[in-house]
Parts: sequence; C-alpha cells; structure tokens
Amino acid sequence: MLSILSCHTVLYCQKWKECISFYQDVLGFPIVFANNILVEVEPKVNTRIGLIDVSRTKRKFTAPENIILSFQVASIEKAYACLKERYRGILEIKSHPWGAKLIELKDPEGRIIEFWEKED
Repeated sequence: MLSILSCHTVLYCQKWKECISFYQDVLGFPIVFANNILVEVEPKVNTRIGLIDVSRTKRKFTAPENIILSFQVASIEKAYACLKERYRGILEIKSHPWGAKLIELKDPEGRIIEFWEKED
C-alpha cells in the first residue's frame, strides 16, 4: 500500500480570478498557498485543489465537462443552506439512483461540483 499523506487535484483555469473567487467565496474553501500561477484551496485537511492560470503555462486547456469534483457532506440540508446564500445559480437537492441526496452546481469554467449525503 502506498503511504499517501495528502490528495491534490489540479484544475487548469482560463477564468483564473473568477475560479479563485468561486472556490474561496462561494464554496468557502480557505486559500493555503498562492503565487503568480497557482492558488491552492483546502476543503479538508490534507486535501487540496490547485487552481492554475492556464495562460501562464504551456498546456492546452482541457474540456471542463471531463471533471466532476465530488464532496461527501454530513448534512445535505446544511450544505444547501450555506450554498444558497452564496451561489447565484439555481440549487436543488436531488435523489440520485446510487442512493444519495445531492446538490450540483458549476464553477466559472463549467466544471460540475457536487455535494452529497448518503441516503438512509
């Protein structure tokens, strides 16, 4: 077994400043690292999402629909109440066929962000 200490997801962003604001202000994830090309937010200890300004790299932009960020939460109702105050789009709690209640929204790049709670 690999001895993994943390988990990092890196997202290349064309709308870098808007994405930083979304992950920090809408989702409430604290910024734990920042420089002129990369900002990292930390939704949970030792779990980071890196937001890279794609215009400052040699990489080509990838399609946002290829990525879903999924977060299990203790209470979908509390997550809904928190997000409803901050997110400008339409939010609803849905039942998913795999036995979960979930909320889906999109970041400024169009990537799906989902929050879910296992149904009893």
